[in-house]
Amino acid sequence: MKAFVSWAHRGEGWSDTQTGAWRKTVEGFAGLLDDAPDVDVTLDLWYENDPGLGWGRWGLRQIETSDFVLIAMNEPWAQRWRGDNDPTIGGGAVAEANALRGLFDKNQSEFQRRLRVVLLPGSQDRDIPYDLCDLKRATVTELTSAGVAKLLADLRGTPTHPRKLNASAKPAATSAPAPLVLDNSSLLLFRFRDLSRPTIESHRAVLAKNPAGYVWWGWWKKYHENAQVELWEALGR
Repeated sequence: MKAFVSWAHRGEGWSDTQTGAWRKTVEGFAGLLDDAPDVDVTLDLWYENDPGLGWGRWGLRQIETSDFVLIAMNEPWAQRWRGDNDPTIGGGAVAEANALRGLFDKNQSEFQRRLRVVLLPGSQDRDIPYDLCDLKRATVTELTSAGVAKLLADLRGTPTHPRKLNASAKPAATSAPAPLVLDNSSLLLFRFRDLSRPTIESHRAVLAKNPAGYVWWGWWKKYHENAQVELWEALGR
């Protein structure tokens, strides 16, 4: 499933220290969810270096294409929702809030189903606007796997009734995707993320020191993904 995290980067009057701490909290939360094998999280911080990215429409596109929209709620985001924020800051969150209002006007049932209010460490119930109080919410008290477990169970639709837990534990059978066949006209596009270090710069540094001019890439595969053995054998040949 795909989950989009909507958040306000900065509050009015915030110091750089406050802003940096909130950014670290949101990115840590998004990373924990993205570590789950069946969840693909979209966070704007991970796309800051993408060339030609139009932020004005980017958030709207994520809201349209995601299974869930997770609002990292705090007072700055609530201000964007109410429209009483400083109009010179927070344009991205304002655009996302407006898109969510459009979703509500279009389909109230879908609005309720797809949105979650998330209270991360440092946020409080009082930060939630009155007209969003009836949305499902999750309180994440710690940025650990255990801290996001209840939210993940909600997104997956895992029953909390103890008598139904065993019935839902058995995974549904899925058929393996057809193997990818390569020929001389095939084009392969590899995707990466700059989550822990600047990938491009790091690889260029390796290339600069390596007379052969090679950089080897590693692939971390989530358990539900097809291993594509035939593809790797073809690449090896």
